[in-house]
Amino acid sequence: MDWWAGLDMFEKVLWCIAVPFTMLTFVQVLMELLGAGDHGGDMTPDTSGFDGGFDAGGADGSVTHADVAGHPGFSPVNAFSVKGFIIFFCAFGWIGLGCYSTGLSRIPSAFIGALVGVVCMFLFAWIFYTLNKFTETGNYRIQNALGKSGKVYIPIPGKMSGAGKVLVVFQGASRELSARTDDEDLPRGTPVKIVKVVDDSTVIVAKE
Repeated sequence: MDWWAGLDMFEKVLWCIAVPFTMLTFVQVLMELLGAGDHGGDMTPDTSGFDGGFDAGGADGSVTHADVAGHPGFSPVNAFSVKGFIIFFCAFGWIGLGCYSTGLSRIPSAFIGALVGVVCMFLFAWIFYTLNKFTETGNYRIQNALGKSGKVYIPIPGKMSGAGKVLVVFQGASRELSARTDDEDLPRGTPVKIVKVVDDSTVIVAKE
């Protein structure tokens, strides 16, 4: 109590920020490492509303990975989340205390703490995103693509005469699969449906 009474108000505020947010950060990181984190939550874009539709991306029907609805690619925006703000306040508290203890005044200490906190937000957002992708890869099953809608990415020759590529969203991620078809030639941008799984990387599609 004597130690606490000897602190000024600025230090008390920083301690009240640093300690609880450090505990939350520890729990959060532990859950991510154990695979119990909310990977589908605020660190990646929500794909729950995906209905199989795609944006053609242009008048010529071209399609890119960015056109796929629900594509959970990493974006700096992902850092601004509940998890991100927990990381921010953890770093802000400890860095602010460290700077203040070296003799810096309150404003520079708070500024440096906030700056480091923002950097940590983006760093941990990327780390959590990477852990999420590893988890998705480990649980990847192409059979889950059956019945899903997608769009031709590389033209598919008709009548099983060759293979092209399709983009399809399943298991919360946009994936590029090798595809064949019994239909006529399917040009780039054609909406298709997965009707059969051939092997771990190839599917049969039909025009929708």
